[in-house]
Amino acid sequence: MVMPVYLKTFIAVALGAVNVRALCGPICANIVFGVDTSCDISDDTKNGVKEFMEKFVGMFNDTIADPKASPIRVSQFGLLAFDSSSRIVIGFEDGQTKYDVINKINDFDHTALDCKTSISEAINMAIADFFESGDDDDRSPNVLVLFTTGDAQPNTIDDTKDSINRLRAKNNTFLFLVPLTNKNGKTELYDVVDPKNIFPYSEDINVGTVYTRIEEISRCPRPFAPGNKDVLIILDHSKSFKPEHKIVVRDALKTLIGAHKKVGDGEAALEFAIIAYNNKVETEMLFNNTMTSTRAGILAAIDNISITHEKNRRTDLALEFANDVVFRPDTGDRPFANNVIILITSGPTIKAKYQKNTIKAANALKSKTGTEKVTIFLLALPGARPKNVAARQREWDSIASEPKDRFFKSFENINELSPFMPEIAARVCAIGL
Repeated sequence: MVMPVYLKTFIAVALGAVNVRALCGPICANIVFGVDTSCDISDDTKNGVKEFMEKFVGMFNDTIADPKASPIRVSQFGLLAFDSSSRIVIGFEDGQTKYDVINKINDFDHTALDCKTSISEAINMAIADFFESGDDDDRSPNVLVLFTTGDAQPNTIDDTKDSINRLRAKNNTFLFLVPLTNKNGKTELYDVVDPKNIFPYSEDINVGTVYTRIEEISRCPRPFAPGNKDVLIILDHSKSFKPEHKIVVRDALKTLIGAHKKVGDGEAALEFAIIAYNNKVETEMLFNNTMTSTRAGILAAIDNISITHEKNRRTDLALEFANDVVFRPDTGDRPFANNVIILITSGPTIKAKYQKNTIKAANALKSKTGTEKVTIFLLALPGARPKNVAARQREWDSIASEPKDRFFKSFENINELSPFMPEIAARVCAIGL
């Protein structure tokens, strides 16, 4: 049996093949996946569900933890499997980090124990063993995401509806239905689940739709307005950077802006500044420019970025300019916002004698404390091969923040940049959470 179209679409979106609107605002929820493993569902479909769950959990970045051990509100995940009986695969206490949850989903054995399906028993287990277990965070909503054909035994339909009503009677508790292939079309579950929480398979449905719906019911507060980010984009305009590549970068920046829900002025908003550099630094837009207050203004500024180029690549001057000019209150830097740099370059500092200045400037930015600290992403694009590849990599490693696998990305093909921007947007949003 072929994997349903909607699961393929979910996975493609989660992998970045389709633009997902990133959200600078954490989700806090007790989320339980309920997976129907009965024998009328193919292994291909079950594997698709597993992959979807892994990618979905991956979207939560650094916001998964044990609420009892975390000083801030977080999300936690559970997983139960069911056919004629139900069983816990992942308890809330089993997934202390995003990677714990993903690894346990990957190990999930979805072998059918029976061909019959008891949806009622699955819902009752979600209530008793998760949402009333004492391990749930009672400040946050409960969400049960049910993957099933809905083909329950005819004599259990009333029991299923009773269980759903019991679930819905709990304060701040929601049932999401993701119908798998069903030869009978719609099931009785459609009549008792809120239509806003039903996500049937179709080419138009994606993981962003589910994530956004959960965000609507489970946004949680953070101290010190961590949703606010002041993001400086630094663009390499050296002679080795091809003009046609600069056009690709300009389009990728539009994708980055489009991936953020709140841009410009306002609560939990991102503001952007842009500078370009070669043998000198050129200011394209600072945080206090009028155009930074709206999405349209920022996109217009990106359209107007010059694509002219000059010799040399003085990355040291660009980072020093960021420290001395950009991240200052008199140029619009907000004291309550997290500071971020996205440096897009195709090579090391030129001339080599200035590389030590680049590393010193990067360390000065990263060593600041509180909201003055600057987190640096480095996106390395293809360019001319330097004489000293090791020195280039040392410089890049010294610029990017830790961990490197989160804040450094090297691209072999310039066309890989734009599809990766939604992931950068998500990582920017996670800073300070």
